[in-house]
Amino acid sequence: MHKVIKMKKPRNFSFVDEFVAGSALISSKEEVEWLYANGFRTVISLVEPNEEVRESMKELGIENLLFPVEDFEAPPIEVLARIVEILRERGRRGERVLVHCFAGCGRTGTLLACYL
Repeated sequence: MHKVIKMKKPRNFSFVDEFVAGSALISSKEEVEWLYANGFRTVISLVEPNEEVRESMKELGIENLLFPVEDFEAPPIEVLARIVEILRERGRRGERVLVHCFAGCGRTGTLLACYL
C-alpha cells in the first residue's frame, strides 16, 4: 500500500529569484512537505513555528534557522546582514531558501527587499 502525501503551498508564497522565496507562517506538516518536494532545504523563520512544523522540518532534513523579530519592528542591522549573507551563500550553491514571518508581508518583505 502506498502512503498518500497531501501537500499544500504556504500562504502568501512568492519567489523573489530562482532560489529565494517568502511566505506567511509555515503552519502545517503539509506545507513542510510541499517545501521539501519543491527543493527547499533551508527555512529562515522570523517567528517561531509550532512544534509539529519544527519536527516535520527536522524529519525531512530541512534546516530551520530562527531569527525572531517582533511584529512591526525591523531586525537589528547585524541580524539583517547575517540573513542576507545566508541567502546569498545558499543561492550561490544553488540551494532554495524560504523566509517567513507570520503574514509574509512586513518582516519578510523588509528582509527580502534588503536581499535584492
